[in-house]
Amino acid sequence: MSTSKDTHTQSLLSTPHEPTSPLTIVSNNAKLASILHCNHENDSLARDKKSLLSVNEIMPDKVRPDLLRYQKIAQFKVSSSLALSPKRSQHLASIALDNCGRFTTKTEHGHVALNRCNRRSCPICSGIKGKALTNDIVKCLDQLSFTLLDECDENTPDHKQAIGLKINLNTGSSPSLLDLKTRLSIMHSVWARLLRTAKMKEALIGAYRSTEITQTDNNHANPHIHGLLLVRANTNIEKLSNHVRYYWHRTLKRELKKAEHEANVVASCNPLEPLYRHTKADVRDWTRYATKGSYDFNKSEHRNSHSQTTTTFWQTVDDATKGMRLIALSGEIKQAVSLVREQAKANFNGVLVDYSRTHAWSDMKQTYVTISEYNPNIDDRKAPLCQSIPHTEQPAHFGTLFKAEYDSHKIRRLEKLGEHLLSNGDYSTYSQFDDLFIHDIKRSKPKIGIDYTEPVEIERKALKVRTKSLDSK
Repeated sequence: MSTSKDTHTQSLLSTPHEPTSPLTIVSNNAKLASILHCNHENDSLARDKKSLLSVNEIMPDKVRPDLLRYQKIAQFKVSSSLALSPKRSQHLASIALDNCGRFTTKTEHGHVALNRCNRRSCPICSGIKGKALTNDIVKCLDQLSFTLLDECDENTPDHKQAIGLKINLNTGSSPSLLDLKTRLSIMHSVWARLLRTAKMKEALIGAYRSTEITQTDNNHANPHIHGLLLVRANTNIEKLSNHVRYYWHRTLKRELKKAEHEANVVASCNPLEPLYRHTKADVRDWTRYATKGSYDFNKSEHRNSHSQTTTTFWQTVDDATKGMRLIALSGEIKQAVSLVREQAKANFNGVLVDYSRTHAWSDMKQTYVTISEYNPNIDDRKAPLCQSIPHTEQPAHFGTLFKAEYDSHKIRRLEKLGEHLLSNGDYSTYSQFDDLFIHDIKRSKPKIGIDYTEPVEIERKALKVRTKSLDSK
């Protein structure tokens, strides 16, 4: 999307470059600093716009103003747990988690997180993905060859009417954390085979399942499935429910014995339950619940349960769910959702909505503040993950963790300082901050044929008095 800032940048970029003398280096650097800042800002906004492109469509309802705050607080529980992991991949993930949602943009639907990490264990990202899927499933109902029973008219033939059945499954007894990954694989495998049985094929139109994992005690977890079966309206629900229970118990028990796990599957399958009414609104409400993530941060009891989870639990969950599909679609629902997503891509005109940072997370206040009030030197904890590590613990990657956290905080300071200087038109001061100028060179990727190294080096020799670096105090 073209803006006045973009136009200004393009006009500077289109200017022919001539040999520069040391006397003109500072002014040219000031101009270049402006270009770099614009490009860096546009690049970061473009990344955020891509992640937010569908977010604007997936939130038809107002979002509770404090929901994102609860998710951000819960997110630190996960990131601080991963920071203690001996695995390099997890301690790097903890940094991405901590930076996820640090900045937000305020829309008509509420605050929307930027800088997303897209981790399965992230409360913010899992909530956004759940809303996206809910929106897609509601839209896909118009693409089906069947019509929901309570939305049919007198002209709808009986064999084209459908009903929705809620299904809840688990693996019986709670597995130990060491067995969690195997239990998840078995549960997903039995689900896929259940949908391929002859009795299920006779009735089934489409289905989806969403897997959640909660902690039961220090050493055990509860993996379970919430799903929806869209079946023909003339289906005998009781017979289908009996078939699901019998097949799930028998197959699950056999697979657990093969894996040498406890095979207590008596309470692993609840009876199928019809939706309250077979309408799009009821499908939306159930899907919203099924895809909410392991914890619903709108509820105080869920927030309390999440706060009591252990470090080992989150490290195990993050490792067990890596590369695993926690949400799966089947039948006509899968095909219809694909059509909805393809249509959304086809209708996209290439113009991105202008999402800018309006709020920032304050570690000290534990809430979001406006971007004008945000001061990284006051609101940031310089190394929150390192500070959260108990003195008795000696994580293997403490050094790299601290450096990564410090660099992230430094970038936020430089960006805030750069925005302040450029908003005042103080390009000269901007260009004299070595750290700020080099930061923009590293972070921005303008496609212009300029060698950044030479002007910086010449400027250093030309200037006798320079502003001190931010870190030279």
